[in-house]
Amino acid sequence: MSFDDFESEKDAIDLVTNSMFSVDFLKEISDLIFSGKGSEISVSEFYTQWLANSGSKEHKIPFNLGILTSYLYTGILLTKERWFNLIPNDSSDENLTDWGLSEIEYQAPKKATPSIRYVIKRIRNSLGHGYIKVDVPEGINDKSELMSKVFFEFYDVNMRDATDTFHARANLNALSTIIKKLQGVAHKDVRERVEVKA
Repeated sequence: MSFDDFESEKDAIDLVTNSMFSVDFLKEISDLIFSGKGSEISVSEFYTQWLANSGSKEHKIPFNLGILTSYLYTGILLTKERWFNLIPNDSSDENLTDWGLSEIEYQAPKKATPSIRYVIKRIRNSLGHGYIKVDVPEGINDKSELMSKVFFEFYDVNMRDATDTFHARANLNALSTIIKKLQGVAHKDVRERVEVKA
């Protein structure tokens, strides 16, 4: 599995570009909402104007794989780095299901029963090193299918042991479950510490 070929590079720059378009869309629509003129224009008219102002000759959908990839980076990489100790070091079926990991296909030859913490750490490593691929099946016409039919693949190699590899494949629904769980435990921890200080 190669993540250093030119096709992967082209896919990666498309993810970055699409994320930028989404952020620009959110900024522009936020500006409109708070300008007091939001009721003067329809969503469709706003979108048409935004496309024209972006200089794009093709439709850019704000809910796209670029912004979803940004969501993965923020939701997994950042939260893992800040609140790793809050992630359960548990591999029970019940907790794996609760965290969305039972919906993920993964291979970890050096770890017979990977824990939630282990899987999230390896996914984080994959994101951190850019070893991700997006698999978009043919024939997705409805953007509502993105969450269930688009899969991300993650690959990680332990720098101290090249035989210690990890490969995972997950759809966006499963990854979203992980992010929501991470955010939930981190938010609870921060809220409790704020209450102690108050």
